[in-house]
Amino acid sequence: MSFLVKECPKTYVVGFSTLVSIPQDPNDFSEMSAHKLEQLANLRQIKEDLESQAIDRHFYAVNDATASPHYLVGVKSNRVIPDLNTFEFPEGTYAVFSKTVANRTEADTFIASSYSELYQSSELQVSGHYLLEVVDCFILESTDPFSIYIPVTMK
Repeated sequence: MSFLVKECPKTYVVGFSTLVSIPQDPNDFSEMSAHKLEQLANLRQIKEDLESQAIDRHFYAVNDATASPHYLVGVKSNRVIPDLNTFEFPEGTYAVFSKTVANRTEADTFIASSYSELYQSSELQVSGHYLLEVVDCFILESTDPFSIYIPVTMK
């Protein structure tokens, strides 16, 4: 599986967040995927409201796997916006994976495969408990590739 390594500036993803459950069985993403699909459906309904806050034309989701795992959907912004949940996307180095996916479960399986690729890398290691998804394919119901940004450092 190929990927790019990219330097990204600090930015914010603003939108709406929900708790997600982490699968006990690494091959069963159905419950987590269902929570994510709910959030993506909510984003489709309010996308016009968020577009006025966006610094680009894309829609994003953040998988934040800290002590209380959240899934935030929204847009990139150059500032925190009152009344919206915010994730500060840190400046740093990211492994960027892209693939056309047919559905959310396939996207979550792709995420797991991408992490597996990084864990096998002799040069890079995962350096955070979050990842950024470009979810245009779900929000715009397009054939745009599903892309993820995973924070990495050199080994």
